[in-house]
Amino acid sequence: MASSEKRKKDRLTPTQARAARRTRRHRRRRVKRIAAFSAVGVVAFLLIASLFAGNLPISIGGPREGGDAGTRIPDAGTDHISRGEAPIQAYTSVPATSGSHYSDSGAPARWAVYDEFVQNE
Repeated sequence: MASSEKRKKDRLTPTQARAARRTRRHRRRRVKRIAAFSAVGVVAFLLIASLFAGNLPISIGGPREGGDAGTRIPDAGTDHISRGEAPIQAYTSVPATSGSHYSDSGAPARWAVYDEFVQNE
């Protein structure tokens, strides 16, 4: 009999139960609101930071000035040669961006994986 009285004593009254549910509901809403505002704040911060990131004096992925990144290579011309003929001068870049090339092909080599070597011309 003592244990049943104790259980009754530990139970909340209907009014207390409603108040407890209301408090939990308000806490959940507050946590969701804080999380939503935090997410919006983080996204806004990242957006604003990305706008200014180009002006920052940081270097990611290689030299920014000097070195061989962005070196201007002189134009080697656009001379036509026949198949089998040697190029007029050596190519200055890989892949070749200017210089002598075959006149009979009509178009550059198609983008693909080749079993045999594709000549620069």
